[in-house]
Amino acid sequence: MSDQVFGPVHAEVYDLIYADKDYAGECDAVESLLERYGQGPRTPDVPRRLMDVGCGTANHALEMASRGYRVTGIDRSAPMVEVARAKARRAGLDVDLQVADALDLDRVSVPGGSFDAAMVMFTVIGYFTEEGGLDQLLGGIRSRLKEGGLLVADYWYGPAVLAQGPTTRFRAIDGQGRRVLRCAQGEIDVDEQVYTIDLEIWVIEEDRLVGHAKETHRMHFFFPAELKLLLEANGFELVCDTSFPDIGSSHRPGHWWAALVGRAVPDR
Repeated sequence: MSDQVFGPVHAEVYDLIYADKDYAGECDAVESLLERYGQGPRTPDVPRRLMDVGCGTANHALEMASRGYRVTGIDRSAPMVEVARAKARRAGLDVDLQVADALDLDRVSVPGGSFDAAMVMFTVIGYFTEEGGLDQLLGGIRSRLKEGGLLVADYWYGPAVLAQGPTTRFRAIDGQGRRVLRCAQGEIDVDEQVYTIDLEIWVIEEDRLVGHAKETHRMHFFFPAELKLLLEANGFELVCDTSFPDIGSSHRPGHWWAALVGRAVPDR
């Protein structure tokens, strides 16, 4: 399998694969968390500056921009950002979309130099499986947030991942004049807390194979005490750990999706 993730073929059909994902509902949850733990509701004349780390094709970023947030989205995949920029133009939304590595956030520019909040969605936080990667990610985000700024990130809840175990999933998705076949085979490394997905995608138009990709995605899954320590070590306090997107609910053994809210604390 290729080490590259979200390459050109995947980027082209990504939105078709996830057409049924409730991005608006997830943004409702994010906005609720920002209002609950931040400085209250955003006012129309003072848009919050929001950084979307690992924005992909910008489905969350565009939704938040449509609600009046001033959004900067970053992603290391140039093909995904290219798709995102085209969508922003079609929607008439002013969203700053940059090709950048989440481990090098010093290169991300923003008027005023800092953000009010950051979101890391669709378990992007789990992709940082190399030693020191999570500390570098969280420390980089903290450096770009103002004091008291919020980090909202969804993640895979470890007890639920271990309870279910690895799976193999196959989907056939039709739309935009094409059929996309997607096969995802999972494998768990319990000691490393990593769920590896070997992903294969076929794109078919008029009975012809027009696209094919193989990718390997390595995903870290988390436990609540671990998250608390990670945040505290990188300039945050954990103020909320909840099921997601049904925020306020307790974690459930069969539900993988969870979210955290960290608040940037003063530098020591």
